[in-house]
Amino acid sequence: MSPLIPLSGALVSLVFTILITPFVIRRAWAWQCLDKPDAERKRHRLPTPTMGGIAIVLGSLVGGLYLFGLTFATEVALAAPPLGVWAGALVIIAAGVFDDL
Repeated sequence: MSPLIPLSGALVSLVFTILITPFVIRRAWAWQCLDKPDAERKRHRLPTPTMGGIAIVLGSLVGGLYLFGLTFATEVALAAPPLGVWAGALVIIAAGVFDDL
């Protein structure tokens, strides 16, 4: 397998994440999902949008789906992560979203 195949998946993920991040930030402002500063723990002065992790998760998902689709379009076989890895990732994503809201 060429090392360019996983690299192409990472590139798709990166580009998609960069493109979707402004949309996620606008949604965070519209839905008032903001981290508001306080005098004790926060260093920022203005409200800061949360939910940036959602853009990263979506970018990773798109990159993974790209690689998954690539395995069907070509004869390249990529190793799939075990079910436990996907379950752990889902728990981490849920905790991040819960923390942001």
